[in-house]
Amino acid sequence: MAGRIRDEDIAEVRERAKIDDVVREYVTLKSAGGGSMKGLCPFHDERSPSFHVTPSRGMWYCFGCGEGGDVLSFLQKIDHLSFAESVEKLAAKTNVELRYVAPGLSRPTRQPRSSIATSSNHPRPRSAVNS
Repeated sequence: MAGRIRDEDIAEVRERAKIDDVVREYVTLKSAGGGSMKGLCPFHDERSPSFHVTPSRGMWYCFGCGEGGDVLSFLQKIDHLSFAESVEKLAAKTNVELRYVAPGLSRPTRQPRSSIATSSNHPRPRSAVNS
């Protein structure tokens, strides 16, 4: 696919993808109370569960290794995917049709700071003129 995925589509994928369902494909989760779930972290070896998923917030965090994030970052890390690949994978699962922005239209261009500072319409400091 050419271009950048529209922000609205990324938000819809995040909203529709249930983090606990996605994580359960890789980790056995058990209730941790308070609407949270826990399991063994898939990113490091451990004997007691320190990997927590909070479905109401759509977030995951491991108290053992300090990794954490949302459903997209989980897929990126566990499947070694790019951000766009993780969005596309979840979009296919959640039946979200992705729209792409043309590469040249994604963001307005800005003049770099270094060229602004050296521009002829900016006065030079007195010390720079005399050197």
